[in-house]
Amino acid sequence: MPLTIEEYNPLLQTAKKLRHEIVDITMKAGGAHIGGGLSALDIMVAL
Repeated sequence: MPLTIEEYNPLLQTAKKLRHEIVDITMKAGGAHIGGGLSALDIMVAL
């Protein structure tokens, strides 16, 4: 069953917050490839 907008929006907000955290942590570490982490995050939020 598809999610309603009310169910979907909190997931989008959580994903956005976590993406920012991944980028911040990567910057503090001096850089890294973040594509895999961001993709894994999107998959976990979708599940």
